[in-house]
Amino acid sequence: MVTSFAVAAAAGIILAAILTAIGYFITRKKVEQERLGIRAEADRALADARKQAESKIREADIEAKEKVLAARVEFDKTVQARRQEIAALEKRVQQK
Repeated sequence: MVTSFAVAAAAGIILAAILTAIGYFITRKKVEQERLGIRAEADRALADARKQAESKIREADIEAKEKVLAARVEFDKTVQARRQEIAALEKRVQQK
């Protein structure tokens, strides 16, 4: 009777160890899958952020070029007006 109890106890301990090991590996696999999912989501978020940053940079570049062009047009108008003034003054000087 003592031996059958010892055998049953040993079998119970072995079964508990096996179930614990199985539980550990299952939990480890789940954690690894969750980690990979989180990593993939982080990679997607990072890629989206990079795309948005590149888009903002392009927009800022276009806006800066538009401002430079507008300033150049304004400068050309000012130069043209000054040239006309100078030409008018030269004409007046020559007529006197």
